[in-house]
Amino acid sequence: MKVLEEKIMTKKRFSAGVEELVSKNNMSYIDAMNYIIEKRGMDYSNIKKLLSDSLKEKVRIATILGTIQ
Repeated sequence: MKVLEEKIMTKKRFSAGVEELVSKNNMSYIDAMNYIIEKRGMDYSNIKKLLSDSLKEKVRIATILGTIQ
C-alpha cells in the first residue's frame, strides 16, 4: 500500500489509505485506521488530527448501524 510508504501522513493520505483498506480488504473503518497507525508506528494521539470530516461521518454511521467489529 503506497500510503504507508509516504514520509508525511496527511489527512488526505490517511483517508485514502483507510478507504483502500476498507474496500479491498473488507476491514471496518476502525480496523483500517488501527492498521495504518500500527504499521507506521504512529502514536494514537495523532489520529484526531488525521481524521477528515468525511471519515468521521463514516465511522459515526458505521457505529450507528452497528457494523463496527
